[in-house]
Amino acid sequence: AARALGQMGLVEDVPLQEVFEVADANGRFSFDTLAPGEHNVTVESPLWAAAVLSNVHVPADDLRISLHEGRTLAGRVTDRDGKPLGGARVIVRDAHGMERKTETVTDGEGRYRITKVSSAPSSTKMVRVECDGYLWEVIEVQLPAGAPAEADGGEESATVQDFVLDPAGSIAGTLVDAAGKPCGGVRLVLERTATEESVAARILAIARTEADGTFLFPTVPPNVTSR
Repeated sequence: AARALGQMGLVEDVPLQEVFEVADANGRFSFDTLAPGEHNVTVESPLWAAAVLSNVHVPADDLRISLHEGRTLAGRVTDRDGKPLGGARVIVRDAHGMERKTETVTDGEGRYRITKVSSAPSSTKMVRVECDGYLWEVIEVQLPAGAPAEADGGEESATVQDFVLDPAGSIAGTLVDAAGKPCGGVRLVLERTATEESVAARILAIARTEADGTFLFPTVPPNVTSR
C-alpha cells in the first residue's frame, strides 16, 4: 500500500506537477500520464521510510525502488537552566530539499522521538526546533548511512540530538495614522540594523497589524539592534 508520487521538475516556468499512484499487492505501480523528461519519484508508506529517486528519465520501463525501515532521531529540548520544554515542535527536513518534512512535538519532559527517518539518498538532515517564547534553532544532523542496525533488545539505536533554546524578547505596539486612526492589515518587517548582511538575511520577523492597529513580534533575539 505504498504511495508513489511523480513530480515533474520546473522547466521554463512550468509549475510543479504532482501525480499520485498506489502500489498493488506485488509492489507494482505505473504513471501513465507523465510527459517525457526528467522527474522525481517519491515513495511513502506508513511502515517504511520515504524513498526519493531524482532525475528519473521518462519513459522508464522497470524502475526498481527499495524501501527500508529508516533511522530514529531522538533527544531532549530544554532552556539554558535545564528546564524541559514540552510542546516544542521538532521538524526534520532533508538538507537538499528532496523529501517532505517530518515533525513531532516534545512531551512534558521535553523529549522527542521520530522514527522512520530516511537516510537515503541523503543522510544529512536539518532539524529545527520551535517553542513559544524561545528563539528557534536549526542544527545539521548526520544520520548513519546504510541499513539500520538493531541495538540489544531488538530496537534500533537512535541518533541523539539535544537542543538548548534561548529565551526570546518581544515587541508589541499599535500602528495609527496621522489622525490617530488605527491602521489594520499593514505588513510590518523587523530587521537588524548596523549590519552588512543582505536584506533577506537582516529580516528577523514579519507581522501584520490587527483591525485595531495592534501588532506583535513574539520572538525577537535579545541584545539585537533592530528597526
